Amino acid sequence: MATHNSPPSTEGQRIAANDAADSLDIEPTLSSHFIVYLRDYLLDKKLPLAVLDDVAHIIEDIDDSSQLPLSQIGELFNRVADLAGDEYLGLEIGKRYHFESAGMIILLMLSAPSVEQGILALERYDKHFDSAINIDFKISGDHAVFSVNLLNPKHVKTDHINEYLLVFLVQALSKATRKPMPCKEVWFEHASDKDLAPLQEIFPCPIKMAQSCNRIVFDAGYLKEKFYTSNSGLFEIMGQMMKAYSFSHNGGANFLEILSREIVRLSNEGPPSLDEVATALNISSRTLRRRLAEQGYSFAEVKKQARENQARFYLNHTNLTLSEIAFELGYSELSAFSRAFRSWTGVSPQSFRDDEN
Repeated sequence: MATHNSPPSTEGQRIAANDAADSLDIEPTLSSHFIVYLRDYLLDKKLPLAVLDDVAHIIEDIDDSSQLPLSQIGELFNRVADLAGDEYLGLEIGKRYHFESAGMIILLMLSAPSVEQGILALERYDKHFDSAINIDFKISGDHAVFSVNLLNPKHVKTDHINEYLLVFLVQALSKATRKPMPCKEVWFEHASDKDLAPLQEIFPCPIKMAQSCNRIVFDAGYLKEKFYTSNSGLFEIMGQMMKAYSFSHNGGANFLEILSREIVRLSNEGPPSLDEVATALNISSRTLRRRLAEQGYSFAEVKKQARENQARFYLNHTNLTLSEIAFELGYSELSAFSRAFRSWTGVSPQSFRDDEN
């Protein structure tokens, strides 16, 4: 399973206007709603909002299309946690989530008929709002596994965001079903020496830290539980809006970023075809070809650039080994990745990493 995917960035927002062969140092983004979560936390705690002054303009005119680099949002989470003296900031935000501040993707999820349909909607569409997040959902026998991973630059501390993501999911599903989520095991990516008792209250099951991903394993029977928040009309309308929003409302740059992300995500199964990528994006192959033509790109060009951009990001911003990077990009051998990277840049991956750092 790929745990990291190709993300957009402030530089990436200009990709449609730039030469596809240009080297971009891509940084993943999160929806600006993460800033709203911090605002609501500060208001609840009666703490000053001044800590968010540099993003105040986003809060004043919140828009689902607004995105901020993961590094900036991670730094703001840490800043607010320090201000409040709260080492469980992510847990507190997830536990006391303000549903009146929910964005489109949460409204879609909670209008679904059941837990399974809600999670599938989240997995399918969240990629269009949070490029820093990869969701993977699997059912194995009587267990369901929900994994959520952050494409995390090595300098960004995301403990609070990791905890928020899993706590929010459990709280939202429990509220929508009026039944506690039957968790079997919970993983967090970050290491921690703090008291896990507050987390244990949310997750009454074994909790493991410093794991390969953030993950909840739960009883698959829970997937059939109906949502008391279900609204079939809203679910259908929101689904239609998601499709239109994802590939029409946003500019061509965003479309290419999403496309690049899916290409890299699918590469672990081997080089994906245009038809496979279109299916993953929930659009027709004809629509994908048309959108590429409108932007002046071929599928082969985007596929090549997606891998190069992803490789550059991993080398610049993560501590992954060269072999791990090769695997993430779908290469079975480090030597094959090294040859490809040299053909893109003229230098070896190790030389590129040494020069950048």
